[in-house]
Amino acid sequence: MREFHARRLTKLLENTQRVDADLYSTTLYGLATVDSVLLAGIGSYVAVFDEFSSAADEYRAFRDYVAAFRRSYRVLGHVGRSFNQAAISIFTA
Repeated sequence: MREFHARRLTKLLENTQRVDADLYSTTLYGLATVDSVLLAGIGSYVAVFDEFSSAADEYRAFRDYVAAFRRSYRVLGHVGRSFNQAAISIFTA
């Protein structure tokens, strides 16, 4: 059982992207650049945002990325009432 969980955790960590770009343009560029690479493995990845509550930057870039690439997502967890930091699972629609 321990080996099973270790493999799952390893796969999850391999498909995790930390988003610390802060600005709209760099966040959108980063998400678009790694999209096909991260989704190719298991069809989903986890993005961890450090300033997701920034409506004009990271949140807006995420919203535009999801719409442009037709991705679905699920919030896995967040810190703060205004989603200061957030971990989001992104997958093909």
